[in-house]
Amino acid sequence: MAQQHRPVRAGAGRTYDIIFIDMRLPTINGLETYLTIRHIDPRAVVIIMTAYRQETVELVNQALRNHAYSCLYKPFDIEELLRLVDEIWKRKQGECQETSDE
Repeated sequence: MAQQHRPVRAGAGRTYDIIFIDMRLPTINGLETYLTIRHIDPRAVVIIMTAYRQETVELVNQALRNHAYSCLYKPFDIEELLRLVDEIWKRKQGECQETSDE
């Protein structure tokens, strides 16, 4: 991976309940980061965020087509953020329950 993917490489081998990625990053766009993470961990749950709704619409749409969980627009609606986190948590708990039942 190129120099700009160093943070993604640092997280490889770890699991996270939720990953938040901003679409506008200093050296690469968030879509590239998201796709790299999905390549490393196809089951990663990622919420895309951006303050640039108009400028990143195609990047956001592409991430959502590639199974990003959702997109939050800044400034965040805290209720929406909490709803998404709760939804993801419940889904993950259900997956854990299904695994333990097998």
